[in-house]
Amino acid sequence: MSVHASPQSSRSLSCRSRQLSSAPIRFTLAHELGHLVLHSFRQSADPETEAHLFAGAFLVPDSRAAELIPPDSTLQQLARVKAGWGVSIAALVKRGEAAGTIDKDRVSTLYRQISSRGWRKEEPVHVGAETPRLLFRLLQDRYGENPYAAERIEHELAFPVMTLRALAPAPAAVGRSTTSRPVAQLRAL
Repeated sequence: MSVHASPQSSRSLSCRSRQLSSAPIRFTLAHELGHLVLHSFRQSADPETEAHLFAGAFLVPDSRAAELIPPDSTLQQLARVKAGWGVSIAALVKRGEAAGTIDKDRVSTLYRQISSRGWRKEEPVHVGAETPRLLFRLLQDRYGENPYAAERIEHELAFPVMTLRALAPAPAAVGRSTTSRPVAQLRAL
């Protein structure tokens, strides 16, 4: 998989993947979103670590990490969490460490088990592909039926249209509901 985010460029996000599971894709996209959010307007001494921490917290917030990733976590438990949350087992181990729910010794043990089972390249539990819908609907509520045609969208959201299209693609017309209901309200700051 190849994904790159460039906060300084109008061509902000590109992604190519041959992965079968969406778990690594989800983490990589969250990581690149971290670069866009954290590094668009400031420099960092360690942008990769910051983007990794952002991705972990974005996909599994602290409030849920303590519940989902206990100190005595097993690979079997983490596989169940992966199935529900769509985050790889290795990323869940790292998230548990960052959230302070798993100590360094347990992290080391879990990584050794992952390696010995050959899960570094391919983990069990397939995570299917997703199509985001909520963000596009929020953009429609704020900017109209074709939100990317609104001239003010880039200025108000501080993201290039190309980035917004990558994060919130327009859903396919087939099977799309014709009834619209409010989901939330998006307001400019």
